[in-house]
Amino acid sequence: MYPYKTIVEARWLWLTLATLALPACLFFGSTRSAAQSGDAQPLTMGAPITRELSGEQTHSYSLTLAAGQYLQVSVDQRGCDVAVALLGPDGAWQFEADFDNDLRGQETLAWVAQTACGCQLQIKSKSKTAGSYVVKLEALRETTTQDADRVTAYQLQTEAKKLQSRATAEAMKQAVGKYEAALAAWKNLGDQAAQAAVLLATGELHFDLADAKKSFDAWNESLALWRTLGRQKEAARALSNLALLSYAKGEREKALAQYDQALALHRAAGDRYWEAETLNRIGWVYNAMEERQRAIEQHNLALPLRREVGDRKGESVTLNDLGRASDALGEKQRAVEFYEQALRLSPANEDPEGAAQILIRLGVVHDSTGESQKALEAYGQALSLLEKVGNRRALAQALNNTGLAHANLGDYGRALEYYDQSLKLSRELGLGSGVATTLHNIGLVYRGAGEMTKAIDYHNQALTSYQSLKNRGGQAVALQALGATHHELGDERKALEFFDQALALRRELNDRRGEAMTLTSIGSVRAALGETQQAYDYLSQALPLHRAVANRSAEAETLLGLAHAKYKLGTVVEARALLDQSFQLTESIRAKAPGQELRASYFATVQRRYELGIDLLMRMSKDRSGDASDLAALALNERARARSLLELLTEGGANIRQGADPALLAQARLWQQRLNARAEAQTRLLGGKYTEAQATSLAKEVTVLTAKLQESETQIRTSSPRYAALTQLQPLNASDIQRLLDDDTLLLEYALGDQRSFLWVVAAGSITSYELAPRREIEKATREVYALLNTRPPRGVALDPQFIASAAALSRMLLGPAASLLGKKRMVIVAPGVLAYLPFAALPTPDSNLKTYLPLMAAHEIVNLPSASVLAAIRRETDGRKPAGQTIAVLADPVFEANDPRVKTVGEQPTVLAAESAALARSIKTINPSSTRNGTRSGFARLAFSRQEAEAIFAVVPRGAGMKATDFTASRATATSEALSQYRMLHFATHGLLNNEQPELSGLVFSLVDEKGNAQDGFLRLHEVFNLKLNADLVVLSACETGLGKEIKGEGLIGLTRGFMYAGVPRVVASLWKVDDLATAELMKRFYRGMLRDNLRPAAALRAAQRELARQPRWAAPYFWAGFVLQGEWK
Repeated sequence: MYPYKTIVEARWLWLTLATLALPACLFFGSTRSAAQSGDAQPLTMGAPITRELSGEQTHSYSLTLAAGQYLQVSVDQRGCDVAVALLGPDGAWQFEADFDNDLRGQETLAWVAQTACGCQLQIKSKSKTAGSYVVKLEALRETTTQDADRVTAYQLQTEAKKLQSRATAEAMKQAVGKYEAALAAWKNLGDQAAQAAVLLATGELHFDLADAKKSFDAWNESLALWRTLGRQKEAARALSNLALLSYAKGEREKALAQYDQALALHRAAGDRYWEAETLNRIGWVYNAMEERQRAIEQHNLALPLRREVGDRKGESVTLNDLGRASDALGEKQRAVEFYEQALRLSPANEDPEGAAQILIRLGVVHDSTGESQKALEAYGQALSLLEKVGNRRALAQALNNTGLAHANLGDYGRALEYYDQSLKLSRELGLGSGVATTLHNIGLVYRGAGEMTKAIDYHNQALTSYQSLKNRGGQAVALQALGATHHELGDERKALEFFDQALALRRELNDRRGEAMTLTSIGSVRAALGETQQAYDYLSQALPLHRAVANRSAEAETLLGLAHAKYKLGTVVEARALLDQSFQLTESIRAKAPGQELRASYFATVQRRYELGIDLLMRMSKDRSGDASDLAALALNERARARSLLELLTEGGANIRQGADPALLAQARLWQQRLNARAEAQTRLLGGKYTEAQATSLAKEVTVLTAKLQESETQIRTSSPRYAALTQLQPLNASDIQRLLDDDTLLLEYALGDQRSFLWVVAAGSITSYELAPRREIEKATREVYALLNTRPPRGVALDPQFIASAAALSRMLLGPAASLLGKKRMVIVAPGVLAYLPFAALPTPDSNLKTYLPLMAAHEIVNLPSASVLAAIRRETDGRKPAGQTIAVLADPVFEANDPRVKTVGEQPTVLAAESAALARSIKTINPSSTRNGTRSGFARLAFSRQEAEAIFAVVPRGAGMKATDFTASRATATSEALSQYRMLHFATHGLLNNEQPELSGLVFSLVDEKGNAQDGFLRLHEVFNLKLNADLVVLSACETGLGKEIKGEGLIGLTRGFMYAGVPRVVASLWKVDDLATAELMKRFYRGMLRDNLRPAAALRAAQRELARQPRWAAPYFWAGFVLQGEWK
């Protein structure tokens, strides 16, 4: 089966009639409770008043009316949106006008006095920023027969606007009736201008209801009336709305033509506000046409006009749109900068709805770069704001996006919860596009979970919904999803039917990006059917389209698909050329990603591409005798592994902070200090009683501070002249790897694949490659063995027969093909994914039988590496370094609790716990900030045997050659002191922290109280480890699971081991599971005796210690001795 993956789009934002921004669509409530500002001024005929009005201020005017008089007042809004209310002599509300929510529109209030009275007119600003207005008394006269109808018409349109603002299906249906009644009244009165204004508002209501035909009819009639009246300014506004409708329907060329006409009219009328609005909307069209640079040009033309007229809200919208266009160009950091500028103009306390929309966009960017936690943080803030202001339409959209973020994290249960809420709300509000979008996304969740029948059902529902809306773009997306699902089910003919329909729609809509995606999918299906030439033809059509819309990642994917097709067609040279192009482009995209985090996130998304490239090269090698493609495959596998660590190690030697801007360095220190403080508070909170609200609040703070620190570090790196070279580092090729090895060493490098996996056995004089079982089989067997390994055996049971059988099967799977090459040589393991959790030392030799358990460590030293290229970097950075003068520093048995006996017996012999604590496991506390729940968590227990461990180590250390820090001196201050740079070996015997969501907050725990029992910061976190300057040759992390961390595809485990390597340590001993405290002490005693007394290298000393421990019946089970592994240099 052809391995190229079909493409399915998740729907982030429903961009249709119901959600495009219109300036006149929201009502802010009545003015009855508005506070007055100053004394009321008299308002008289023939004397218009122009005044400035600050945000949320109210101005008052006095009027005297005789019984039966008709009053009409107009308020021309100039940069602020106002509501106008009439109050009687007793202050009781009489009538309100709030029809035109434009910052440049006109409000008209009409009323008939039943009795003579003195009234007060109040004009209240609904804007947060200052503007101005002109208030004019249009009429104060005896009532005519038509005036009562006129008052009724104004009242109907105001009531319609209020109903429309509620945004429920029922309220909006009632609003339609009110507008129709108002329009009929104005027609009876013969007032064409009023008819045109109501038609404009009616069109906006139908636009909100996604009724394109009624919206068009209303706006078109409004346009005709304005033209008849010679009101070009208003005609331009109607024309702009018709252009918006064309854009929403996918008629982009027509929209551009209409906008050009409207723009000329706005300019002729000197209407700078609507000129800016129209330029910005033209940018929307170009963005939809994939012409991002032209979109940015239009937004940049709109931006200074927004500022000129003081339209802060509009300025925020334009900055938001610049962020969207930048995001589409792949300029993620620039997009974030635009969104942050927009957010400053629309802060949550002033413009909660605007802020929420920006936060939603910000969340989209974070999720697209793999920063799902940041995305969820942004969505969470948006949801909170929208719930407070009651914008249920936007809330439905935000719920959809939050669900999608959870789906991208693989948390399908939570994703469905949010989707269900979004779907329910969209249905209540009559948001057809929202319903269709969420149905589509639910289908994607079920597809991801492997429930294909449900996936097809929901995609079919989405298709039906899009069809009822006449949304052809949505139909294409749903058809694409149906095709991809049937392709995954192996029903290729059915898949082709859907893809062909999607392709026709996308070509009709001139959707070049979508067309390219569908062509690529068809190519994949044709290849799966064995129709290689047709597959090649479709992929060849897709390639120039991907290039035209600057979809470079899809271009690289398509090049790889073309390489597979060319190989099957027998043109091997062209296939290799296409393959090389694909990975050159992939490397180029990665190099341009700003910062390690974004490069790692991008790299995780393209790991499948590397797997497919490796698979193709290995097939070339298998099919063509003497072909060296297997060596190229090994080099490609090196490119796919631990690239960020490789750059970090080189960065450490480059000292990129030297010469950095002091202000940037100071800012980074400040963020680090704040992060440390809040992370410590979080750890303490989760160690005691807490509420969900407390945990959620702290988690948010930690997430924000982590992002700020990462941003500062990225600025420091990218401003360094030495930094650019680091992203151009080339991983090793096959011959480079061989030069790293001596005659007694074999490097075993693994690559896992969906259809088959591979092993390369590299010796100094030869390279041999083997085909292994598929990833699924290897992962299943590895997880089974790992679960048996890290389970404490029952007392009296040395070896579990189930473990022996499972481990033997896994050994044959991983090592069997290469058994004849192993001999008794040192084995250096480069293993991806779940294999990184496996202690190879505990596997039986591949040729052993089930009756005799002979672990690999009996015949081999075992060393682990993230990649061979990392070893080269380690040697390059430590070569020629002067050894530290002292032997070892040991930090052990810290004081964690104020009720520890040592706090009460300062100056006396510290209390040592009884031997009954021998069963205590050296533990790690797992901090999961997003998993908040009420309750308690146990604190850190004392590790009494770590003191014995320290004493046993010092029994073999030459007098005066080491430092032993226990009790209160086993502190964070000691661990970060410059004094540690004097020691060749560092040994930390304590608890650990493992944060799988934010690995930079993982770390080690030292004394948490001082001699008087006062709390102190005892946490040494990963981001601080990176900043240590060590001269040690070896670090031993004698705590549980210190060898683990967050698994990132292509990068491996991001944890403490990586941090100490960056700090200058070439080899680290760490653990893979919760280690028995006494067994660890026994192992470490033998390990150091081997190094310091028997002069063994660390790898050899660890093997000797494990062999000695395993010979003792009490410790024979691998659970006690196999947990510790050595990573890094073995020499």
